[in-house]
Amino acid sequence: MILCLGATAARAVMGGKVRVTETRGQPLHSPLGKDVIITIHPAYILRLRTGAEEAFAMFVSDVGAAAKLAGIT
Repeated sequence: MILCLGATAARAVMGGKVRVTETRGQPLHSPLGKDVIITIHPAYILRLRTGAEEAFAMFVSDVGAAAKLAGIT
């Protein structure tokens, strides 16, 4: 299980163009043969002027989905 934090990590793992906003939180299968969850980078939340609470809640949800997929929770 791979958790990609941000677009740069997502593109490195998934190859090509991946849109974080369209795929975040959804289990995907990577070309590497591993399950992947893509989410926003935590630094993005810190730069937000408005909506940081909502973005943080989505981030926590995505990390929870990754933990579930990995069998941690």
